[in-house]
Amino acid sequence: MMPESGLLSAEDELSMTIDKHMRKFRSCSPALYFCGRFFFKHILGIALKCFFLSLICEVFFFVYAIAVPFEALYKPMWLLCVLGAFGLYMFPCTILYFFRASLTPPGSPAKVSRKLG
Repeated sequence: MMPESGLLSAEDELSMTIDKHMRKFRSCSPALYFCGRFFFKHILGIALKCFFLSLICEVFFFVYAIAVPFEALYKPMWLLCVLGAFGLYMFPCTILYFFRASLTPPGSPAKVSRKLG
């Protein structure tokens, strides 16, 4: 649907271009279109979740296996205990909130509009 001025915003033009190409791609090869959508929605998502988890675990390992023993030579022990406890708190929180966000479907929770007054 064209606006009255006859000009489309850049976002609308991009959306129409993508829709046009997706319709063309879908009509040429429906099986390939289905496989591509399945790959991007499911397989790539799982792979990226595993990649993120491996990065977080790598940082956790580096900090507690390499950095903390090195810092123990120069920093007071009470500071290392406080920072270590904070790190042990942040590690599961990061993983928990990442997986909770990745499992939440788009648009939920539903927004409730309330009239004031």
